[in-house]
Amino acid sequence: MMSDEKHEYALVPVNNLVPFSGTLYDENGNETPVFGNPFFVAEIDSGDKELNRLRASIEQEGVLTPLLVRPAWQENFYEILSGYRRKKICEELAKTNPEFQNVPVIIISPCDDDTANSIITSSNVQRREISLLDTIKSCGRMYRALRHRGKKDEEESTADTVSRILGLKPRTVRRYSQLLELPDEMLSIVGNKAKNAEGVLRLPIKAGEILSGVNKEALEVINALFVCDTDLSMSIEQAKKLRKFCKKKNGISVDDIDDIDEIKELIWNTAVNERKVAAKRKISLDYARINPYCKGMTAQEIEVLIYELIEQWRRASE
Repeated sequence: MMSDEKHEYALVPVNNLVPFSGTLYDENGNETPVFGNPFFVAEIDSGDKELNRLRASIEQEGVLTPLLVRPAWQENFYEILSGYRRKKICEELAKTNPEFQNVPVIIISPCDDDTANSIITSSNVQRREISLLDTIKSCGRMYRALRHRGKKDEEESTADTVSRILGLKPRTVRRYSQLLELPDEMLSIVGNKAKNAEGVLRLPIKAGEILSGVNKEALEVINALFVCDTDLSMSIEQAKKLRKFCKKKNGISVDDIDDIDEIKELIWNTAVNERKVAAKRKISLDYARINPYCKGMTAQEIEVLIYELIEQWRRASE
């Protein structure tokens, strides 16, 4: 928090509350504009049980916990740091009940972007139901905000600070921060654990982390592939080969069809080879070492024998 920061309670018109808008910085100090926050609620979902409970509580008792806001660029307007759901519910209720046209807020001022990103995460993480995508975004934001604010300690200390707040391992904190390098579509696939028609994860977290180190232009090419092919999946091994390929191909662009075709071929060949290796490994593990001792036995007979031997060993060890 900033040393001269002040907290002021006020009642503010619900229409004067706007989404957070600020800047994030990566490890190299490059700016990334951000709008809203990981907990932004665009529309009320009638099927959200937690949201329905909150609505019933507000409707009966009013807003018991003030929203956290900071002054916006427009006078008398405020950016929401915590309370999107409360704001959205009051906005809906105000259509029929004027009592909800003004909502209680705590105005935090001054509040720079780094402080705002830290507040957004620490205040919202207490919610009972937070998706993996929300966790990745908020965790990454807080880590980067603390780093950019000039924290003097070592990198481990910054990760430890965030891990204590969010209950995550320091290594996980750094990984989630790295994932923010991915384009929104790819980050959404990782964060929602999206699967293809065969039930395979389209982009595991580790694969996403590997690809996040690819240059921006190459990432846009890969992102375009995921957008165009909703059944596309990428394993960790594929991601490693793809990152290596992209490092050789400086300046890949979405318009370069030859490179896109080459990437597709690389992904396909890697997937085929992975399946072949997996098949060989399974055969090797199941039969290669025991066949000399089970001559003339079928695979089913071997399996029965193995279970019998395991059971005998279990009884002898009791």
